[in-house]
Parts: sequence; C-alpha cells; structure tokens
Amino acid sequence: MAIGVYQIRNKSYHPNRNEIINKMKISLKKRYENMTKEERKAVYGSHENGMQGKTHSKENKLKMSIINKGNSYAKGCKRTPEQRAKLSKIASQRTGEKNPFYGKKHSEETKQRLSEKNKGKLPPNTKPVIIDNVQYPSASEASRQLGVATATVTNRINSSKFPTYQYLDR
Repeated sequence: MAIGVYQIRNKSYHPNRNEIINKMKISLKKRYENMTKEERKAVYGSHENGMQGKTHSKENKLKMSIINKGNSYAKGCKRTPEQRAKLSKIASQRTGEKNPFYGKKHSEETKQRLSEKNKGKLPPNTKPVIIDNVQYPSASEASRQLGVATATVTNRINSSKFPTYQYLDR
C-alpha cells in the first residue's frame, strides 16, 4: 500500500502507523549513513540559543520586570476578553478522565515541596480589611489578631452595626 504525505501527517491515528514509522526509520538510517559527521551536525546539530553567552542590559531587565509585575496569568502578554473566554472554555472541558492528572496523586515529597514553597504566601483572592483604623491583609489574619472567628469578622464587615469594620478598596 502506498503511503502518501496526508497519511504521514496524520500518523498518530493512522491504521498503518507502525508501518509508517518503520519506513521513516529506514529512510532516516539511509540518509544518516550517506552523510559525514560534519554534514549531520550542520543539518541536525543543536540550534544555539540566541542569548547564549550574552546578558540583557539593565534597561531591558527593567522593561521586562515592569511588563511582568503582577501578571501571573500570561507573563507580559495581555489577552483580550475573547481570548480569555476561549481559553476558559477549553480548560472547562478538561474534567474527569479528560484531565491529564486524573487518577494520579502527588507524592509526599512533592506535597512537602509545594507546601514549603507556598508558606507565607497569601491567596490571590484575599481582601485587605480595616478594623478600628488598623489594616489587616485578610479577614482571617484580622480574626487571628483579634481572637475572634473569621465568620464574626466577615459578618461585622457586612453589617451596618459595625461601621469601623470594612474591606479596603483597592
């Protein structure tokens, strides 16, 4: 059976996948045997990193720092609302068995490493609060400092009876 370019491009699901791969292996072996070491290196050698052996100027480092500050979702590349909606839709379809991590678990070593890495970091959805003119980074921290339950702090923030309890507007 003749194998065309179309079938090779889609070899992942092709019924003759193994045959195609074997033919490709044979073809590559023949090509390598007919080339000298220098020719192979010139054609298939490693492509050097354009920044290898160089460093960024202080100006460029500052520009990159400014671009990436506070931007954890795209590292300097702002996405349009349409792009974000499309990515969100794609991500929402990776549930259950479609999730690549489905049925797997982190090892104890990985759990420990992640725990150490995140110690002392506040979740991104925390809201600073002001209670009696004292600012706290979160309602949880305020509850610890004041010795009351977090629910008490949030209820007082949402109640008109406690005007000195409020979220800090960002």
